[in-house]
Amino acid sequence: MSNSDLFIGLISGTSIDGVDAALVTIEQNCPELIETYFHEFDDSVREKILSLCSGPEITLRQLGEADVEIGRIFADATNDLLKRANITSKNVCAIGSHGQTIWHQPDG
Repeated sequence: MSNSDLFIGLISGTSIDGVDAALVTIEQNCPELIETYFHEFDDSVREKILSLCSGPEITLRQLGEADVEIGRIFADATNDLLKRANITSKNVCAIGSHGQTIWHQPDG
């Protein structure tokens, strides 16, 4: 595998259970799954996210603190995925993530 064909995808959605991580390679427009990893949120993180989702108002401070904490968890999930796959971060071309869903309103 070359440095240009390894990618990581991260997702944590409205289930608020944790971060799903996937390592894939793409060669000649054909994706291949190399490794997956699930990093479960602990109860305190889950409760913090739920309070942001259900509260009538949140402050920028609350949002910023949650953003930093969740970002660290996404980084941990990425590092654990790479360890499982025995791949170093230098071999990864890109990481895609939409972040944590706080508000979901598909109908506008």
